[in-house]
Amino acid sequence: MKKIGVTALVLVMALACSLAFVSAPADAVDRDIQLSIATVSSQPGANSVAVDLTIDKNVGFFGAQIEIGYDSNLTLTGVRDAGLMDVTYGTNYSSPYGIYVQSETVGDATATGTLLTLLFNVSSSASGEMQVYFNKISMFNSDEYEISPAYNNGKVVIGEIVVPVAGVALDKTSVTLDVGESAQLTPVIAPTDATNKNVSWMSTDTSVATVSGGSVKAVGYGAASIIVTTEDGSKTAACTVTVAKPSTPVTGITLNKSSMTLTVGSSDSLIANVQPADATNRTVNWSSSDSKVVVVNNGAVTAMAEGTAVIVATTAEGGFTATCTVKVDKAPDVPVPVQGITLDKSTIALDAGKTQTLVVSIIPSNATNKGVNWSSSNNNIATVSNGVVTAVAPGSAEITATTMDGNKTATCTVVVSAVSVSGVNLNKGSMTIETGKSERLVANVMPDNASNKSVTWSSSNSSVATVDSNGNVKAQSVGSATITVKTLDGGYTAACDVTVKEASPQSSDNTMLYLGVVIAIIIVLLVLFVLLKKSGKI
Repeated sequence: MKKIGVTALVLVMALACSLAFVSAPADAVDRDIQLSIATVSSQPGANSVAVDLTIDKNVGFFGAQIEIGYDSNLTLTGVRDAGLMDVTYGTNYSSPYGIYVQSETVGDATATGTLLTLLFNVSSSASGEMQVYFNKISMFNSDEYEISPAYNNGKVVIGEIVVPVAGVALDKTSVTLDVGESAQLTPVIAPTDATNKNVSWMSTDTSVATVSGGSVKAVGYGAASIIVTTEDGSKTAACTVTVAKPSTPVTGITLNKSSMTLTVGSSDSLIANVQPADATNRTVNWSSSDSKVVVVNNGAVTAMAEGTAVIVATTAEGGFTATCTVKVDKAPDVPVPVQGITLDKSTIALDAGKTQTLVVSIIPSNATNKGVNWSSSNNNIATVSNGVVTAVAPGSAEITATTMDGNKTATCTVVVSAVSVSGVNLNKGSMTIETGKSERLVANVMPDNASNKSVTWSSSNSSVATVDSNGNVKAQSVGSATITVKTLDGGYTAACDVTVKEASPQSSDNTMLYLGVVIAIIIVLLVLFVLLKKSGKI
């Protein structure tokens, strides 16, 4: 082959040989030579659509034989030589189309700009984008040795190609397992052609779930986060693993009454007993066969009009039912006054977050107005609505039922117990911080309704990293330290490994200095102006 000059091989290999408006890829690293070709936008029926082959970078080359292929909707009709270099091409415009480029003069070694222009006619049936691509390339260096280029994202390159990791995701963001079960998590690296796809795995609570190579195994009850971290860029993604205790299924339901008789305007209460007593889901839905006669709200039955209706209690799990037939009589012409009121319990003990229903009895049972108002002596401890008591926080409160007729009262003391802490985890198991910078750790105390969620923070090496009472970690010096959070209730702990590296150098900013100098000059000029004016010189 004819010797073509050292400069032009790098030139075509540096050919950002592109269609109009196509630039070098953002991920290019240490690329000695590059050619790129893009697509043609759909222009059905268009003639002489110009595609420039340009040299954006020219560090010198010897020669190259290029074959360019193109979409079947494109017809090559001509080529215009821009005169930048010695380019040989034929008039047989079939695909693939051959072009030969060589360096003839020293000036070619640094020449940049348009090499030649390809002219295409577009089919009238064309749609979308139409590819113009490198079909084959042979390149030669200054010693006439053939060198093999690589293809990357539609471009031809020679030199090292390093595609950095931009992010990572997991194919699952949450998994629910039983103890002993396993699940496989798969990391998805972006971009897909990233050079280094190595990752590491960790579990925020190995007593709940362990992970190895993305394989997650449930080992205990609770919740943990499985975190994947890329070796390149330390990008992370997480999957929440929940290992729930086995639930106790509902087997049936009964009511404390199978029938009742009310008068218009009066009310009574039904209590639903879900079996077994330790059933996990004890939710009950209530309904009336005729809400014009009787309405029901969480077991509280109110007579609206004469007639008969059936109250149905249905378990949310399993759809088990129990019924009570309610007969409503006309209200007596002569009101029967309330003489007293009682509750079915004088004391109840509840855990925070739990509920229990108090059943009221009006004396006499045929009293005309059986309406009752409910109140709590301390809503911060326990609240009450229609007899349903909800435990809020540890302590004791008195629930009072007061009749609307006669203001008769009955009370029940509610003792609320604290909910103990069962564990704690952190939002991160490890972090890397530059000296002088800060990052916050967030502690998740379990369960969510734990009564005392107070925690303390500590650092294994405060000369490297410190932590305040809010979990804010500040990097002090290069090294490593372990940040530990501990619950006041139960003494449960979780830890985060902190690596502190040297801060990146930053350029100084003299903006404020320059501004100060300008202000000082203005002040001096103003003072000088005032003195000259007083002296009569101006």
